[in-house]
Amino acid sequence: MSTLNPTETEWNLRVDLAAAFHLAVAHNLHEAIANHFSAMLPDGQHFLVNPFGLHFSEITASNLIVCDFNGKVIRGEGEPSASAHHIHAPIHRLIPRARVLMHTHQPYATALTMIAQGRLEWALHTTCRFYGRVAYDTG
Repeated sequence: MSTLNPTETEWNLRVDLAAAFHLAVAHNLHEAIANHFSAMLPDGQHFLVNPFGLHFSEITASNLIVCDFNGKVIRGEGEPSASAHHIHAPIHRLIPRARVLMHTHQPYATALTMIAQGRLEWALHTTCRFYGRVAYDTG
């Protein structure tokens, strides 16, 4: 695998993955910088993923990084988030047909999954900002 110039197949995959990030933004299917998409490269040993710290709207075909299953960045600048590596690498390694993975925390889906018996569960970092600031009408 070249360290500088991607193949035409890889470039097309980069363009498609970058477009998926921008579609996620257009449809509000993201949460700041804490989400990640990945796509397996044809060699079956490496995958593209967004570097941690970029908002989905900032992702381009050129700034996606190439990682191996051990979390080593093979090409590109930045690092994947730890959760991106720990979620995507094992799935891509163990399920080769999982060519593209998209992990998002959409605002409404996250909110709905954090409710148990009508009350907000304090099980996600984003719910902590509401701790001690929520009231329930049980009448």
